[in-house]
Amino acid sequence: MIIRVFRPTVHPGAEREFEAFLRDTAVPLVSQQAGLVAQHVGRPRDPSSTEYVYVTVWEDVESIRAFAGERWQEAVITPDEEHLLKDTWIGHYEVLPTPDLTL
Repeated sequence: MIIRVFRPTVHPGAEREFEAFLRDTAVPLVSQQAGLVAQHVGRPRDPSSTEYVYVTVWEDVESIRAFAGERWQEAVITPDEEHLLKDTWIGHYEVLPTPDLTL
C-alpha cells in the first residue's frame, strides 16, 4: 500500500473557501476512486498557519496512477482550487507492516 501526503498552503483569508472545496468537491471525488483505502484531511491547529494536510492511502501505485494520471507523483490541482493555493507539497510512502496495525 502507498500513503500519499498532500500539504497545501492556502492564501491567508482563503481557509473557509478551501475547506468548502475539500468538503464539496475534493473528498467526494477521491472517495469514488478505485483502490482508495482511506483518506484523512486536517486543518492547521496553529492559528498563524494556513497549511493543511490531505492523507490518502491507496492499494498500489496503479490505483494512484488511475486517479492522477501518468504524472501521479505530482499533486492533482483543479482549476476550482488553484487560485486558493499559495504553495503545495506532495510525498509518497510505502506502508510498513507493524505488529499493532493491520491495514
